[in-house]
Amino acid sequence: IAPLIPVLYAGTAPVIAVVPTELKVDTLRQFVERAKAAPGKLNYLMPGVGTSMHLNTEMLMIAAGIDLVAIPYKGIPAGLPDLLSGRLSFGMLTLSTAAPHLKTGKLTALAVVSPTRINQLAGVPTLSEAGYPEAQVLSWYTILVPAKTPQAIVTRINEALDQVLSDSDIQERLRKVGVFVSSDRKKPEQVDAMLKRESLRWKDVFKNLKVETLAQATKVRFDGTRAVGVDYVRAGRMERTVDAGEVILCGGAINTPQLLQLSGVGPANVLQPLGVPMVADLPGV
Repeated sequence: IAPLIPVLYAGTAPVIAVVPTELKVDTLRQFVERAKAAPGKLNYLMPGVGTSMHLNTEMLMIAAGIDLVAIPYKGIPAGLPDLLSGRLSFGMLTLSTAAPHLKTGKLTALAVVSPTRINQLAGVPTLSEAGYPEAQVLSWYTILVPAKTPQAIVTRINEALDQVLSDSDIQERLRKVGVFVSSDRKKPEQVDAMLKRESLRWKDVFKNLKVETLAQATKVRFDGTRAVGVDYVRAGRMERTVDAGEVILCGGAINTPQLLQLSGVGPANVLQPLGVPMVADLPGV
């Protein structure tokens, strides 16, 4: 990460592989067997392209040889009601989100995406223990500072943060929000090596998953006041153009009038004032 340098590896935020209890599976192996018996029939909560929940599920599908249909939502909260009701078959949730629904019995935990089991769900195996170590995508936290920061200051921040994160009260407060402080918090040079390894890993993963991000949209084309296309460039060269009807919205793009005009997908009360024929009336994409 060119403009930044690492200071400290703080810890991880485990996610939990869950299913609605009404699906009547108790282990990840059972879920995989159910999915193999009905390829393309089960679905999963996809809270955003490139999120750890998205990548974990995609890599699990590859490792297990199953086919789940991604149902996109604008974040986990938007999709959670459908998971709880059984409209969705599978999801990866943060511990703080999953815990209340595991206690009420609405959801069943199949695996924990974490290097080790966690005390709150001691009976739930890690994804690696469940048989899919290659599918594990850890959400970790590192502290970084501007690259021009003097080394003496980097060392001082590292030592200060290490002392803070050694406090058991701080660790407990972080655990309550789903963040687990690492016992091996690493020196700056160790964090730098880890980030480089992760960068190489994800470059290969995205190639295998055929997940590609278009370069910056440098020009929205208009016909009068109506957007009719977007031009993209990569490495200073025109990569492709996108015409009306091709744009897929996600995240904050739902509130971008130009992209709403291009796709015709979005809330009716937003599209109609723009004079856009709707492809679908959705509260979010």
